[in-house]
Amino acid sequence: MSVLNALLIFLISFMLIAILFKMPVSYALGTSSLLVLLYAGIQVTIVPQFSFSGIDSFSFLAIPFYIFAGVIMEYSGISRMLINWIKSFVGRVRGATGLITIFAAFGVLTGSAMATISAIGKMMVPELKKENYPNAYVSALLAATCFLGILIPPSVPGIMYSLASGSKISEIWMATIGPAIIFAVGYCLV
Repeated sequence: MSVLNALLIFLISFMLIAILFKMPVSYALGTSSLLVLLYAGIQVTIVPQFSFSGIDSFSFLAIPFYIFAGVIMEYSGISRMLINWIKSFVGRVRGATGLITIFAAFGVLTGSAMATISAIGKMMVPELKKENYPNAYVSALLAATCFLGILIPPSVPGIMYSLASGSKISEIWMATIGPAIIFAVGYCLV
């Protein structure tokens, strides 16, 4: 079977399955892929084998554990202690609550932007609103600072990149520290 035939079968079966059966896109993509494999005469039993071998990596274990660490930080009070510690340094500076948000995002070692914003956002949004920060500024500040969560080691995208490229995870993480500091300084200046 040629590549063009496989693509044509995939697209037609995807459209028919998704529209006629009102199937979610992810299921329609998977079903269409299986139909192409069946049409080509390839054993479908290899799909779970390749799926498992693709995720069977020790480095992938770090990703859910870093997100779990962010949840633990949120519910155990570690994030609150981190914020209070940072507040002891910058508490008297004008705009200190915004700086605390930036430095707390820098200190939360979750490896994920979503885990960083969940660990910090629930505490900092009420504090920022209490200081009469505009809602748009609060949203922009949290969205910008949660990006620091993926630059500061341990970072989940760094793990994914190192696995895809074959590079060392430590080298990837060391390469992101400089940009993280530059971003944090830039956020503080703004």
